[in-house]
Amino acid sequence: MTKEKILLVDDDEWLLNLYGERLKLEGFEVVTATNGHDGYELVITEKPDLILTDVVMSNGDGFYLLDKIRSNHDFGHIIVICLTNLASSHDFEELENAGANGILVKADYTPTQAVDKIKQMLDKIKKDALPEK
Repeated sequence: MTKEKILLVDDDEWLLNLYGERLKLEGFEVVTATNGHDGYELVITEKPDLILTDVVMSNGDGFYLLDKIRSNHDFGHIIVICLTNLASSHDFEELENAGANGILVKADYTPTQAVDKIKQMLDKIKKDALPEK
C-alpha cells in the first residue's frame, strides 16, 4: 500500500517543518511549499491526496490556492484542509464557500493534536465520499 501524500503549505518555515515531521511520523509522505503559487506548482507535479494550507500568506494565499485547485477538474477531488489562525464564523464561511473540506484553527491545537484531528477529518471525508450500499 502506498503512503498518502500530503502537500503542506505555510509561510512559517518553523511550523512547516514541525507539522511536516509530525505527519511523516504518522506515515504520510510530505511535500512542502511556502506560498500558494509554489503550492499549486506542487499540486501539478506531485498530485497529493490531501493539501493542508495556511490561509494568510504572501505570493498566493490559501484562497488563491483553493481557487486554482477547485477550478481545475483534474484536481477538484483533492481534499483541502485549511490550517489557519483565522477564527471568525465569517472566515470559516468564506473558506467553505471557496471549497475547503475542513478548517483547523492553529491556536486551538498542539501539532500532535492537529495531526490527530487531520487524520480524523481525512477518515470522515473519505467515509462520507463512499457510495451508500
